[in-house]
Amino acid sequence: MSVEVQEVRKEQLGVDPIYQRPIDSAHLKDMGPFDRRYVGVLEVVKRPDGSLLIVDGQHRWVLAMDSATTLYLPCNVHKGLSISEEATLFYKMNGKRKKVGFYDNHRAALVSGNPEALCVQDTCARAGLIIDRAANGPKKIGAIEQLYTVERIMKNPSEFLKFCQLLADLCEDSPVKREVITGVRYLLEHLDESLLGGRAESRIRRIGIEKIERFQKQQRLDDNQAGARTLGRGILRAMNNNFRDDNKFQFKISS
Repeated sequence: MSVEVQEVRKEQLGVDPIYQRPIDSAHLKDMGPFDRRYVGVLEVVKRPDGSLLIVDGQHRWVLAMDSATTLYLPCNVHKGLSISEEATLFYKMNGKRKKVGFYDNHRAALVSGNPEALCVQDTCARAGLIIDRAANGPKKIGAIEQLYTVERIMKNPSEFLKFCQLLADLCEDSPVKREVITGVRYLLEHLDESLLGGRAESRIRRIGIEKIERFQKQQRLDDNQAGARTLGRGILRAMNNNFRDDNKFQFKISS
């Protein structure tokens, strides 16, 4: 068994579907056009018949196949492995790889000047939210992936700022929990009237974070799950608690 670093023509490479995962089109879209600077080194096995099969890096290879300017890819070529040993290599390369967390991706995106990351960071700062890995203090938020989702949904910087200000005001004395962001985001999309700037926002501010979290917890127990709809329903129950039917909020019919 040996390993050699080689530049391999991209047309010579392939994959074995026995253990290799299917191509993820959404992942390809996120990766964007092929860029030689970010290709790294592919992990490849050479079988006795001479075929070169990718163990790690097939999505980079697919992008490279669409690049007219890239002919060769840098590869660690593993020789002398059985198919079982190839599958073990795939598992070790992919199954045990630690995924980079969203917080670390956000920090890197800021340094790179990514517009979306800069917008989220600036909006949080203006609203008084503190992006923090540990998120263990007032107005501190660690679940920033939820904010990215909201920013993409709203597509309006001033409305996104209002959303963040609502979170900051609710969590004046506590961390901003993922469940709260998710629930408020669900209301933003599914409440049968505007969440921000009207009576719905006033009601949420009135009931406060402790009641919101208490009702969300009860809703999770009732539904035996903790998805976005359940978390949103928990907040809706808190908003409607002890109010007459003609003064209650409701979701859109399709929700």
